[in-house]
Amino acid sequence: MTPKQPSQEATSARQLAAALGGEPHWLVRVPGRVDLLGSHTDYNHLPVLACCLAAQSILAAARPTHTREVIAHNLQTIYPTARFELPHPHPLQPGPAGHWENYLKAGVQGALDQYRLSPSATGWEAVFQSSIPAGAGLSSSSALVIAAAMLTEAVNGLPCDPATLAAYLPSAERFVGTQGGALDHTTILRAQAEHLLHIAFAPPGLQHIPFPAEATLAICHCGQTAEKTGSARSHYNQRVADCNIATLFLRLNLEPDCSPWDLLRDPGKVGDLIQRLHIAPAKAAERARECVPSSLASPEAIAQAIRMPLSATLSAPLLRPNGHPIEFATLHPRDRIVHVLQEAERVHQAADAFRDLDLQRAGSL
Repeated sequence: MTPKQPSQEATSARQLAAALGGEPHWLVRVPGRVDLLGSHTDYNHLPVLACCLAAQSILAAARPTHTREVIAHNLQTIYPTARFELPHPHPLQPGPAGHWENYLKAGVQGALDQYRLSPSATGWEAVFQSSIPAGAGLSSSSALVIAAAMLTEAVNGLPCDPATLAAYLPSAERFVGTQGGALDHTTILRAQAEHLLHIAFAPPGLQHIPFPAEATLAICHCGQTAEKTGSARSHYNQRVADCNIATLFLRLNLEPDCSPWDLLRDPGKVGDLIQRLHIAPAKAAERARECVPSSLASPEAIAQAIRMPLSATLSAPLLRPNGHPIEFATLHPRDRIVHVLQEAERVHQAADAFRDLDLQRAGSL
């Protein structure tokens, strides 16, 4: 965030200022991100390898409203102006499914919760423009959440610290109903130019790996979109459910003293499990093939498998993420967790290959 300073997108910044109707107090630029390796590993607390985009970003010009109102315009006319009041004493409520205001609200509510902002908190007005293709897997939605949180912090005199934002925004974005991890926010907020970012979650750690000068990273759009607030959300959350259920069975196998009652409430994350037991992802994948069911057709199947009363199983938070029951017909916990653990192994191998400047090995992964 740069107070009253020209950004690299000077032309866009002038357009935004004109649309805002005056000189902005802030220009905010939030880049998109590329997930090189580590798809669906972050919400399992397993590593990822990612980087930011230099050209594609969300840009916003903003000023304080000096009231509790937040007003967000967008130069892309498919996104109508969003208006809402900073909440007190109750939190914000989501708008219509698929509306871009839900991502704005996620960032605003995240900042309000993080800093316990008082009823005197101030809102903002901003004009947004994005060159990140929506629904293309480049994290345009998380970039918007980050921008909204940064503006809420800035207008209320808070620091906009990247590490703090990266820590609280993953849970804040669950406001929109997607049970995601910290890959997007951590990459966007902590990456460095001309570097890959190797992110570990158990234990937390970041390593910046120089991207070889002689290499080119080609990013291609397949032509399909996957909106997080659309059908992709249920598919995404179903993958999270697969992994959580698989982790329950892995823990019962590897930590037999665990209580099934406790695991039904919260099985934990497989990344924390293998870190705690000092097991490599590949070895954990082998164990998962032995102890995790390939499918589970119903709550009765889970109750029988873990020897728990059906009534306790039916009411377990594990089977009702976000308050909605999971779709048992599409559960494939064994295949999902094996893939995720194998992906984590590939992340480690690719990070080592880039450190060694072994592009052939990195490309093969």
